[in-house]
Amino acid sequence: MLRKQARFIVAVAVFTFACAGASSAKTYRSEVNITKATGVSGGGVDVRGNVRSARKCKKSRRVKVYHDVDPAGPSSMDFFLGSTVTNKRGKWRLSTELEPDKVRAVVVGKKRGRHRCKPAKSQTVPVT
Repeated sequence: MLRKQARFIVAVAVFTFACAGASSAKTYRSEVNITKATGVSGGGVDVRGNVRSARKCKKSRRVKVYHDVDPAGPSSMDFFLGSTVTNKRGKWRLSTELEPDKVRAVVVGKKRGRHRCKPAKSQTVPVT
């Protein structure tokens, strides 16, 4: 009987430490913004923006840019314009030959070691 209790206590202790180790992973909130969306002479659009997050979640983040078709906001009617990657300061830029009237951006979630960077969506921005 004593041996069963000792095994149970050891099992509970191992489980407790395993859960504590798993919860040490840190999750960081992210925000993606479009700072400029301009039409290019001769056709096309140039879209620029940034990702705001903890420093370890700014570099090398995948940003996808979409043409936002009515209704406004994410919908199944939106179509993909292209993707790019952020620099170490979280800035990104995408140029395309397509000519959308409104764009929106999505930053993909990422796991870096024990840290997790959350995904995010921007507001819809008109192309000027």
